[in-house]
Amino acid sequence: MRLKSLVFAVLLCAFSGHLAAAQDIAVAVPVEAASIDPNYAVQPHTATISLHIFDALIRRSLDGKLEPGLATSWTSIGDKTWEFKLRDGVTFQDGSPLTADDVVATVKRIGSLPSPLLRFTFYTGKIANAVAVDPTTVRFETTEPDPVLPTKLSFVYIVKKECEAVPTEEFVKSCMVGTGAYSFVKQIPGESIEVARYDGHWAGTGGFDKITFRVMANGSARTAAILGGDIDVNSRQDSIDIRRVEDDKCCSVFTAGEDRNISIAFNFSPAATGFAKKDGSPLTVNPFLDLRVRQAVALAIDSNAIVSRILDNVAVREGQPYPSEYPGGSANLPPIEPNLAKARQLMAEAGYPNGFQTRMICTSGAQVRDVDICQAVASMSAQLGIAVTIEALPANLYSVERAKGNFGMAYWTVGTGMGELLNAALFSIHTPNKERAYGGVNYTGYSNPDVDALLEKASVTFDEQTRYGLVAKAIETAMADRVVVPIARQMIISSVRGDLRYSPRADGMFNALHLVKGK
Repeated sequence: MRLKSLVFAVLLCAFSGHLAAAQDIAVAVPVEAASIDPNYAVQPHTATISLHIFDALIRRSLDGKLEPGLATSWTSIGDKTWEFKLRDGVTFQDGSPLTADDVVATVKRIGSLPSPLLRFTFYTGKIANAVAVDPTTVRFETTEPDPVLPTKLSFVYIVKKECEAVPTEEFVKSCMVGTGAYSFVKQIPGESIEVARYDGHWAGTGGFDKITFRVMANGSARTAAILGGDIDVNSRQDSIDIRRVEDDKCCSVFTAGEDRNISIAFNFSPAATGFAKKDGSPLTVNPFLDLRVRQAVALAIDSNAIVSRILDNVAVREGQPYPSEYPGGSANLPPIEPNLAKARQLMAEAGYPNGFQTRMICTSGAQVRDVDICQAVASMSAQLGIAVTIEALPANLYSVERAKGNFGMAYWTVGTGMGELLNAALFSIHTPNKERAYGGVNYTGYSNPDVDALLEKASVTFDEQTRYGLVAKAIETAMADRVVVPIARQMIISSVRGDLRYSPRADGMFNALHLVKGK
């Protein structure tokens, strides 16, 4: 294997003549965006489109560091006020100037926009008042100290003030006008989205005349398309096909460590249904409410085998819900080592010596080898007598089932935004709180007041090292509850044709600004 973590491995490839002539590229993405409204939902597949057409106040570098975007500077004025200075001379793609009024309108729009998925109010919910001090100055007054507001606003894409009251279903008709490097051309739902270069972008023009994002859920189909020349970029290359792509003289492979871990989650709701004894008679109690059952499953899952046999060693084992190397990660949570004898003992102690039946939901194609991982987990759970029925679903249907709580176990992964883990922990292991937008993707029903208290204290703590320590303690507390069974941190793998060179983003969003021609 010639791939190296966080560093791309390149094979010299034949020149792709049609790229040089037309300056157009086709990019395969595994999942269709939930919406192309940039304020609709926190979802990486939506953000992949948004970041080309729109801009945020703050950009994030490939290693997650904050960089000036539409704002050139930001300053904390006391504990509950942030002031942002906007870049001069920025225009929307229709020629109208960007002003502080557009930023204020975007924040207001997010506050009133409904969404069945994780809402952007998680990022803007602490803003009590957004004020346009002058055309290039915005001031945010918060309900409580918010030391990571700049990080949060790096996820918020700015729309025109005229679009403040435009609902998502009408947005594409009149509001797909941003300040980004590419302008929106058209969408064929379920198939593709096309954007074209905007020559007036403040940071310089994009490198391609036109980009067509093609939805291709099947990993093998994406590999065939890149090898056959039907696409120029496979944004999510399956690890199983790496050697095949590397060995073809047309293509190059690039990698980066992903900003999320793969885990298996449990349903913590006392009202969860669908459990049965081995003879098929219903269980009236959710077995996963018993810590010993969760511990047993954790000890039955062999992450070594999953990494080596399914992920082709293009992954790193993890012992916590998020990448351990990110700020707020714990140094005290090594990967869980399998121990089948201990697992069976725990099952017997919990009153399930013969196991039970349950249902596991899994994404299908949203992540590399996701269904294969779920099948391996089901097989390993069977060693405890737990008969797992897998339901592999497209990402949109998976989200619906997850939100309804229709599962006993679930494939679980949460992006961290390439930065410190506070935000990821707040919206995935904090008790759901709609008013504060905490627990926005905590569909398991997990709740621990100690975890909540640690995260809430961290959320108002400006001292970074203290904040990181509080987050790490919260993660350790949740892992003592076996909130999830961590398996591994995957690599983002992308393949390209011809003389293209690409630096993948850890958050999995494809960004054409990191795609260049080279020798």
